[in-house]
Amino acid sequence: MILLGATSLVSKIIFQSVPLGKCGIINATSTAKEADEFNSLINEDDGFKLINTGTIDKFTNTWGKSYLVDKKQKFSKPYLPKSESKLGKNRFDLYSNPKIIFAKIAITPEAFYDENGEFASVNTNCIHTFSEDYLPEFILGWVNSKLFQYLFECFFDGLKMSGGYLLYSAPNLLNTYVKPASKKEQEEM
Repeated sequence: MILLGATSLVSKIIFQSVPLGKCGIINATSTAKEADEFNSLINEDDGFKLINTGTIDKFTNTWGKSYLVDKKQKFSKPYLPKSESKLGKNRFDLYSNPKIIFAKIAITPEAFYDENGEFASVNTNCIHTFSEDYLPEFILGWVNSKLFQYLFECFFDGLKMSGGYLLYSAPNLLNTYVKPASKKEQEEM
């Protein structure tokens, strides 16, 4: 729902922007079923570093600094095995590659860039397979910005949960926008 006083500003932003989906592929990092199945694979020895919504902050994550809680279990340094046969080809490929991972439920957007494909993530969303037109670092700055938050709130204010939390789901992210910028402008930011 777009607030009445914001209509002209939001319209101006939209008409000068392109859908966020033009930056790359946006989807969930796991299904609910996969997240349940992956619980039995969590170890504290080796593999992809495992994060979830509770361990993502703006521009960073708290892996190894705060507990990941999954099915009432606390893990200080959780991993999922780097195994295509255990995770499935699609998830293994996703986790192995660069991506911007979003906290699924947050008061403000919280996303960080997994530049080296070190992280597996459950119950979150991500942008991956980036377009040649957008630098991942630029996208990261945009989605963590106050302007992106303002636009997101204008679109999804009616869906706010208790405490002011919003759902940063793949469908919601696909219905947001990013300002086009030249490579030079993106590099400067």
